Amino acid sequence: STLDRSSAASDVYKRQPMPRRLKPPPTNMPPSPSTAEQTPPASRAYSPDDPYSVKGEWIRQDLLDMVEQAPGKVLSIGCGTGATEALLQKAGADVWGIDVSADAVETATKRISRAWVADVETDELTALKPGSFDLVLCGDVLEHLRFTEHALGRIHQWLRDDGHLVVAIPNAAHYTVIRTLAFQRNWKYEEGGLFDRGHYRLFTKKSLLRLLEADSYTHLRAHETS
Repeated sequence: STLDRSSAASDVYKRQPMPRRLKPPPTNMPPSPSTAEQTPPASRAYSPDDPYSVKGEWIRQDLLDMVEQAPGKVLSIGCGTGATEALLQKAGADVWGIDVSADAVETATKRISRAWVADVETDELTALKPGSFDLVLCGDVLEHLRFTEHALGRIHQWLRDDGHLVVAIPNAAHYTVIRTLAFQRNWKYEEGGLFDRGHYRLFTKKSLLRLLEADSYTHLRAHETS
């Protein structure tokens, strides 16, 4: 992820029962690419006196802006080093996080209630009980998944009946993408941003809402951050 990344974001919560049509991915798949921040050098390691000083990380204010009420229990998927999640923890929430980067999780464990290395697509995740979370955060995660529908189905089960899911994704209909395709007729993968080589899926605001609605999420709202 990069600071200038343009996102389409959606704030949703579930009400309807989850359909059983989703099939889990094969268990022998390699892990998905990491969405976590890179490991900070030793000179900029986590410090309780300056908890947001780890080089390369940033606080996702766009996600926090979509949290309308103080949640009791939070799950962050792709929590990275937990910089954003630490603010919710400090506000009184019980924050759990998973990420595929062991180095990032090592820092996150010092900031939130619980964090561990896991892949939301392929790991069993027995510690995450059905109906146990008020809020689930997915900041720039869904586009890195190969079985996005399967992951959304699992998240749906972990949410309470009145729980909220907050999602941020790169907007494939952003003007910079359209301009590049229209005038350069080129799609050049990069190390981050809209053309991140780690993206398996592409979403627009409409396609994201359609996907969430198909997976029984209701009261959908979306906005573009830039």
